[in-house]
Amino acid sequence: MTFRNAAALMAAMCFSTGPVGCASDERPSTTDSDTDTDSDSDGDSDSDADNDTDSDTDSDTDSDTDSDTDSDTDTDSDTDTDTDGDTDIDWDVDFLIDPPDSCQLKFTYEQDMACISGNTSTVCGGVCRPRNACENAADKDGAIGFACSRYMMFSPEMTSAARADADLYGWTSPEDPPFIYAVAGHDKNEGGIDAGVSGTHPCCECYQAVFTEPWSEWTASPAPKPVIIQVFNIAATTESFDLYMGAGGFGAHNACADIGLAGTYGNYLYDGYSTYGQANNGGIKTVSMDECRSPNAAPDWGMPNVESLGSEACQGRVEELCNEIVSSNATLQNVTRESCRAGNRVDSMYHQNWSILVRRVNCPENLTRVTGCRLVDDSGLPDVDPSITTVTAAQSAGFLSGYHTTTMQDCCKPACGWSDNVGAMGQNTVAPWDAFYTCDSSDVPMTEP
Repeated sequence: MTFRNAAALMAAMCFSTGPVGCASDERPSTTDSDTDTDSDSDGDSDSDADNDTDSDTDSDTDSDTDSDTDSDTDTDSDTDTDTDGDTDIDWDVDFLIDPPDSCQLKFTYEQDMACISGNTSTVCGGVCRPRNACENAADKDGAIGFACSRYMMFSPEMTSAARADADLYGWTSPEDPPFIYAVAGHDKNEGGIDAGVSGTHPCCECYQAVFTEPWSEWTASPAPKPVIIQVFNIAATTESFDLYMGAGGFGAHNACADIGLAGTYGNYLYDGYSTYGQANNGGIKTVSMDECRSPNAAPDWGMPNVESLGSEACQGRVEELCNEIVSSNATLQNVTRESCRAGNRVDSMYHQNWSILVRRVNCPENLTRVTGCRLVDDSGLPDVDPSITTVTAAQSAGFLSGYHTTTMQDCCKPACGWSDNVGAMGQNTVAPWDAFYTCDSSDVPMTEP
């Protein structure tokens, strides 16, 4: 273990890259007509009018006011506050983990025989060539890498990081930050938003974006909360930010589930997955569902609006499709389902295409602790500005137009999960935060030992 850490450091330098009651038959002295020790008329030992031993008025033994035996206020048997019966999503998760595994960052560690496959005494224990879930590379000896749910939109880690940064930087209301956090695919736009980016690719760059109006889709959805985006993928377009969210849509590749769509390589993160909107059609999104269209004639002519998008029929259809995402890993399943649902809610309709006003900014610290990649702050860039949350404010601040969002989830290891696409291509990282986390097939981040 000690050698492996030293080897990892050498590689980085070389490559730069009991029950209550009476104990006898004596009747207790109380002022009511039952046989317990309280002053109500039921047969238990508390002071309410039911037959259990807690202090509420329902018929279970917990201290809430519902009729199940858990400690929340809903009617299912889990301990969260919804009625779906899923196991908990831990919204207070500790997102601060060790840095990305330095033996998962390079395409190969074989340079100058530093790593010899199978030779455990060499760099990275003789595991020399990490593998992306979206490649046919049976000759590679490394663990198969996937994208992580931790940096998916609406994940507990991203939600917690936004709150932590709101507190760290003094933004308004840490419990309700002014921004949602996201990662996205984006290619370098040298003559526009990415002027001054040092690297060949904009890996790990951050952007503050305000939504203006739907882009290329016929809908009257209200604009969602502004977003802070970090780039985790390339091979998108120079004008788009392809937001990563549950059931966001396959493109050319698919390492999510064996459903016979898009390029598949025999490596999958989920046991089941919806085919709706797949591939190349944006995945599960309200704007493409008949149940979400307005029943009105003029002026809507069937175009989805706030009322129809929030209808029981529309949101019920979203729920049904998102619940087709299945994994033996309950946390992965529930986080992905929630991301799928949340991106289709009326007040957070990120799962459609939007025109945005955007500017490049220095990355908030805790966002980078979720993703694993942090660039050196650029003195020529502004920090995130919590006062800029409206179109008018963004225009006044010089945010650029001509950009838009799309959505995706292909489950592949992201391009910016390779330091060969980050520092080796000219981006200035803060070691050891040199690339995005890669996760194994159980959605566990691969970190430094």
